Amino acid sequence: MRLAVLGRTLDCVHCRGQVLVLTFGQGDPAPAHLMLHLRMTGQVLFEPADRPDRHVHLVLDFEGREVRYRDVRKFGRWTLVDDAENPSALDHVGPGIC
Repeated sequence: MRLAVLGRTLDCVHCRGQVLVLTFGQGDPAPAHLMLHLRMTGQVLFEPADRPDRHVHLVLDFEGREVRYRDVRKFGRWTLVDDAENPSALDHVGPGIC
């Protein structure tokens, strides 16, 4: 997953149902799409890089500012997909309203 987004720009964030979809490198021939379902206790936080937290499981570094995925119970799921519009991982999810 790290190599798929390393050095790329976060171009778009949208949701479908309860799933957040982050698109990196939208103008590239093969953009990367990260899907996130927070489940019960997951949180996405914007934090300074120097603030430790033992429940942070994924960090996206944007030049000193971090987007952190924090989940005390580890229920949430991250999935890397090629096609964010029609991934089989979203077959069971209804349309988004956000």
